[in-house]
Amino acid sequence: MNVLIINPPAADGVKIVREGRCMQRQEAWGTSWAPLSLAIIAALLRDHAFDVVLKDCSNDGIGFEELKNIIRDFKPALIIANTSTPSIASDLKVSSVQQEADAGIITVFFGIHVTALPEETFAMNPDVRFIAGGEPEYTLLDLAVSIRDKQDLRAVKGLIYKDHGRVIRNEPRPFIEDLDRLPMPAWEFVNIKKYCLPITNRPFLLVLTGRGCPYPCTFCAAGTFYGKKPRMRSPGKIVAEMKAVRERYGVNDFLFWSENAIMDRGQMLAIARGLAEEVPGVRWVSNGRADMADEELLKAMRKAGCWMIGYGVEAGTQRVLDMMHKNITVADIERAVRLTKKCGIEVTGHVIVGFPGETGEDVAATIALVK
Repeated sequence: MNVLIINPPAADGVKIVREGRCMQRQEAWGTSWAPLSLAIIAALLRDHAFDVVLKDCSNDGIGFEELKNIIRDFKPALIIANTSTPSIASDLKVSSVQQEADAGIITVFFGIHVTALPEETFAMNPDVRFIAGGEPEYTLLDLAVSIRDKQDLRAVKGLIYKDHGRVIRNEPRPFIEDLDRLPMPAWEFVNIKKYCLPITNRPFLLVLTGRGCPYPCTFCAAGTFYGKKPRMRSPGKIVAEMKAVRERYGVNDFLFWSENAIMDRGQMLAIARGLAEEVPGVRWVSNGRADMADEELLKAMRKAGCWMIGYGVEAGTQRVLDMMHKNITVADIERAVRLTKKCGIEVTGHVIVGFPGETGEDVAATIALVK
């Protein structure tokens, strides 16, 4: 059975990165990211004997008319489409294009937006019929198996769908407790050369290190998708994957993908030691909470090839940080940045401008802190 997996076409010409909580214009980071979730889904389906095609339409300049031709040529029984909040109205057009190409195909959407707001999603486009709610991989696999084997879709945990106008929510799917079950991303399905770092133009890929975050930050939607309980991949799996990717695809630059890559200090130290021994010369960046950085950890990360960390600065006044329930202090931010740079690692800061209740003076304080 053929399965087409896509990042939908650019929304009104704006290329969108769609990866879990990160839903942003490509220009936000000066580059596009390789579609990690789609590559993992593709590997999972391939390993279960499905014929897979993956198209990153947004990044590859594939419009809706070309997508329609791809559907007609490939003749998939199932189309899996990623979504983001900024592009949601455009993303949902995939179901209309599919209807025009072949009304017998099932199109299913996944992502934070459709998980949080399924009824509103269905109301936006009458052609939308299926949503994979929450963590998508095994819901999509079970859906594909059910279509292929003509099984009852009501048994697919995590599936949300319309049936004669009614919205049916199947039993929710539990989060994947053991992330090591997931296969290595099938990067052979994407054009790796199209995902390059700014300035240096070196190709880079994402590597999953963990999912879930226990913190109560009010601005973040990650918990809707990956839950509050941290689930970490084993350091050996991560090191082996990065080594294999370098050997197989010639890629030596990576972005660690998780809600907070230094959340589990022991895991990160083990990753750093493994990379220093097994993948010398590798280069990578990660994110982290400012209150979790310490000198021993940062030095180990630097020795293992980490050259930049992105901290969640969010705001430059304690009042706004407290309104956000960020649970860090301005002093934590200042300490983490100074310590990180002391250890030879560059720093980026993620900030929010326009948080409800924020004043012009707060924004000025954030700018001053970042400077």
